[in-house]
Amino acid sequence: AGKNVKSVVLSDYITVLPDGAFKDCTQLEEVSGYYTKIGSEAFSGCTALKKYNVTPSITEIGEDAFAGVDE
Repeated sequence: AGKNVKSVVLSDYITVLPDGAFKDCTQLEEVSGYYTKIGSEAFSGCTALKKYNVTPSITEIGEDAFAGVDE
């Protein structure tokens, strides 16, 4: 993903976010979709991230998937 992306809506066909998918996208504020797996460091360093889906459909969250994201 581009480092300046602010919002991402994932297709229903994307069910797995690979390792490092949005790593260090410091402008990313919002991600939505119905994924089932979040890879390691997928959102690591996304310091502006405020809204993302964590639903019962998620079966696996990788190590440090949200490292550096403010809670």
